[in-house]
Formats: sequence, structure tokens, C-alpha cells
Amino acid sequence: MTDNGGLTDIATVNFTVAIAPVLHILSPSADALYATTSVMLQWQGWDNQSGIARYEVQVDGGDWLPVGYNTTHLFDALSEGAHTFRVKAVDNFTLETVVQVGITVSGDPWLIIDAIDGPFNTTQPWISWTGGDNQSSVVRYEIRVDSGSWISVGTNTSYQASVGEGTHILHVRAFDVLGNNATRQVAFTVDLTAPTVISHSPSTGDTPLRPTIIVVFSELMDTSSVEVTGVNGTISWEGNTMTIQLTGDLALDTGYSITVNGRDLAGNAMAPHVWGFSTIDYFMAEFSGQLLDDQGHSIQGAVVSCSNGESRTTNSTGHFFFSLEPGHYSFNLTKDGYVTQVIDEELESGEIVRVVRTLDTVAAAGDDMLLIIAAIVIVCAAAGAVVFLVLRKRRA
Repeated sequence: MTDNGGLTDIATVNFTVAIAPVLHILSPSADALYATTSVMLQWQGWDNQSGIARYEVQVDGGDWLPVGYNTTHLFDALSEGAHTFRVKAVDNFTLETVVQVGITVSGDPWLIIDAIDGPFNTTQPWISWTGGDNQSSVVRYEIRVDSGSWISVGTNTSYQASVGEGTHILHVRAFDVLGNNATRQVAFTVDLTAPTVISHSPSTGDTPLRPTIIVVFSELMDTSSVEVTGVNGTISWEGNTMTIQLTGDLALDTGYSITVNGRDLAGNAMAPHVWGFSTIDYFMAEFSGQLLDDQGHSIQGAVVSCSNGESRTTNSTGHFFFSLEPGHYSFNLTKDGYVTQVIDEELESGEIVRVVRTLDTVAAAGDDMLLIIAAIVIVCAAAGAVVFLVLRKRRA
């Protein structure tokens, strides 16, 4: 600087040009969609002049929250919908940089239809369900029966359908505050028809003393409701077929009346089903035995065929067993490598017959035949010699 007298002076001043901090959001990415109410915000910042003094965060224009030097922050308990996260970096010159990112919390509602325990025996069954939304709340439910129109039932979680007999499908869908929805469906059956018995056994006049009683129903039954009177036994089920194994023998030559009652799975009661049979007037006979080889060893796997069409195979000890009505029977004893034998028996009522038979091997039988033939030849030769001597003496 120079004055009017030509004198000059120089002045110096020092100053710094301050630059605001650099700040970047690492996650979440812009417009990210989350199905959870908790979101982690992560950022990176620096200041090469004065350094970072602190960070602050904010959600949806609320109060700033100091977080010190942390570069992450978890926002939780977020409501469903759009949200804006902001991060502010403040340096030691109090200069600030603010960056932001927008995300959306949105998830479909969940829906569970209560289990249906079998068919209904009414045309107006109630069906219920449970629903909710982990991010917000369900604002309404809609239902549809089969291919009908959707009907809003508000926030009610049950519905009374009005349908005819047969199988139907109920559709339920739930809507949350953002319009997200979830749909579930369930099939149910309306059954108004009472069950019946379509077949039963035995029903003849020659029933054994311990028969297996079989009853076939027209549909699946509530097995706990079925009652049987007239006989005692253990009941088992396979589908719609009931089998009764008697706990003891029935009386000889006696008539029995059986009554069956029960309900189907829908609760429809059947009309009592009654039928009868009578037992045999004789006791079964027993025919059993053991087969041995010519060494006295048990023969396993031999077939014993009865003339009534039944057959048995001998076990590891060579034994077999038949339970037969009284009468005359023939039994063929066969096995490869052994000579077949035949046994004829007249069995009386209640008779017990036990036999032991030895089967010759085919080779042994062949040897025996050779011996027989040799013996015959020797006898014939001897006889021929005697005749020759007699004739010779006569000539002399």
C-alpha cells in the first residue's frame, strides 16, 4: 500500500478455506424394499482438514440422534410404508454434510385357515381362520365359495357358508394397510347321507366255530361310534371295512344274531343293521404228521396235497397240519427226489389223527427194484433147473 507521500507498507493476513465433510450412505440402497420392521443404516465419511467431530441420524424428519463416531445405526419398530433415513456429518469447524436414502417396509399378511375335522352334516357350516401382518395390520378379509364372487367380511375371522351336499372350496384372502394380500383355500365336504352296510359275512348255516366277521360300510365311519352286539371280539379297521376276530369259539350248532350301529365321519347315524348265521353241527377234525427220509431225518419243503384242494408245505421239522370237516380224504405226499406216497383217511367229528411217514429217495427205490428183479431172475433160474432135472429123470 502506498500513501500520497510515496511511502509504502505491506500487510499480510492468513485464512483457511474450509470444506464440508465428505459423506456416503453404503446401505440400504435407494428405494430398497424390506419385509422386516428393523433396518440397518451404514455410511462412510471423512474430513481431511479438521476431522469428523460426530455423526447424527434421523428418520422421517424426526429429531436428530447423535451417534458419536459410529458409522452404523439400527432403526427398528418401523411401521409399514415409506421411510427416509438421513445421516449428518459434523466436522471440527462445525461444517455439516447431510445425505439421505429412502426405503419401503412392506410385507404380505399371513393367513392360516383352521383345520377342518372331517365332513359337515349341515349345509351351513362355520369355517374360521387366523390372520395378521408382521409390519402393520389386516384391514379386511374377503371370502369366496367355489367359483362365486368375493365377499368382504371386514375383520371377522369366521364365515358361515351356505352350500349343498358335496365337496366345496372356500377361498380366504387378507389385505393389509398397503393393499398387500395373501390368499389361502380349504376344501370341505357336506355329507347328509346316513351310512349303510353294503356287505357282511358270514351269513350261512355252516359257519365255523371261530369265524372272522367282516362288515363293509358304504363310507368311512367314526370308528369310536360303531357298536356290535351278538358276539365278542377284537375289532380292527381298514378304510370302510371292519373286521372282528372272536376271542373264543362259538357254540356248536347254534344260531347267532349280529347287530351293528354307528355314525359316519359327518355324524350321520345309520339304521341298525341286523343279520344272522348258524354254526356247524360238528367239530373239525385234525390231521397232522411228520415226513422223514430213509435215514430218519426230517424232510422240509415237501408238499402235502389234500383231495379237498388244500395243500401244506412241511416245515423245518417235517411237520404239517390240516383242520378239516369230517369226511373221507386222500393226501398226496410229494417232493422232488422222493417217491410219492398216498394216504387215505376217514376223519370223524373232532377226531385227531397224527401220522409219521418215511419217503424213500428215488435212487433207493431204484436199487430196491434192481434187487427185486435179481431175486426174480434167481427164482426163475432155480425153477428152470428143477424142471430140467425132473424131465431128465423121467427120460432115464
